[in-house]
Amino acid sequence: MINNNKGIFFIDDSEGWLFGTDGSIFHTTNGGAEWSRQESRIPLINGHVRETVNGIHFFDKQHGIAVADIGFIVNTMDGGNNWQLCESVTDNNMTAVQFTNRNEAWAVGWHGTILKSNDSGQT
Repeated sequence: MINNNKGIFFIDDSEGWLFGTDGSIFHTTNGGAEWSRQESRIPLINGHVRETVNGIHFFDKQHGIAVADIGFIVNTMDGGNNWQLCESVTDNNMTAVQFTNRNEAWAVGWHGTILKSNDSGQT
């Protein structure tokens, strides 16, 4: 598998997430010395490839959201051990996401798309 990384997010000096093409999300707990792949749950397109994850943000070490092309959004309540696909409300590519508090998060994307969640990214 070949990955092109799009970005990285660290919650502190040791714990972080790397994301990019083919729905990839990788996690480290030792400052990037070792990485493990997490299953993003971004659906397969044409049976063999996943859309690109373009942004990720964690409020704390447990609660995170990732956004991807074609409007895919996934969230986790356990540090990424289990990512859950949210119901899609847009087909626009999503480019960034940010928590403002533990429950409220905002995601932005192409064509002026702005989405808000009031439940830690579950919807």
